[in-house]
Amino acid sequence: MLGNRKQESPALPVQEAIRLLLDLAPHIQISRHAPGKITIRFSLSGLRVLQDAGVGNFNQKIPGVRSAKVSLWRRTVDIEYDADQIPLEVWEDLVESDQNPEKRKDLSDRLTNLLKG
Repeated sequence: MLGNRKQESPALPVQEAIRLLLDLAPHIQISRHAPGKITIRFSLSGLRVLQDAGVGNFNQKIPGVRSAKVSLWRRTVDIEYDADQIPLEVWEDLVESDQNPEKRKDLSDRLTNLLKG
């Protein structure tokens, strides 16, 4: 039965996972959000970042992300995540971080502490 098993890639190192999230920040907006589930709408310019990230395996790359479903037609990513590991506010801060370099640095530090724990 080993042939039916999915091949899982290991999670990215924490700093690479944070860089991926911060690289997405300028290209995303939150469509819907409840603790543990978020729908992010991405701009056409975000396609390159998502493609480079292999967003189909997002749940295997970012600690705390349980699943990610991409809809290229709607330009959205539905993410289910562990709200204890990644609090609701972190996602909202991520979207706003591109506007404010100081906030981006604070968010990077906060994500480092959250994802290492």
